[in-house]
Amino acid sequence: MTTALYRRDGNSAVLVGTFPSGGATVTRTRTTLAAALPAGTSVVVPTHTVGTNNLLIYLDGILCHAGSSDQYIDASTSTITFNDALPSGSEITAVLIS
Repeated sequence: MTTALYRRDGNSAVLVGTFPSGGATVTRTRTTLAAALPAGTSVVVPTHTVGTNNLLIYLDGILCHAGSSDQYIDASTSTITFNDALPSGSEITAVLIS
């Protein structure tokens, strides 16, 4: 048996992933930028499988969307890149649910 996790997207619910009923492990990292971050610069996030939607990225508390025309690109198993420059003081939170 599995448990489904959804996130709200406007008036719709989007499936984030399914997990064994025994529970999920949540890993969270938070980084506050000491300097501006140029667009396309890698940001280290918890190790995950690219494209599985189990990594949630928040910028200053607001959930971001992955994609080349959205806020960030899920670049590798351990990094993301933001499509726009971010000012110093921005807070990036990564939540991995596995």
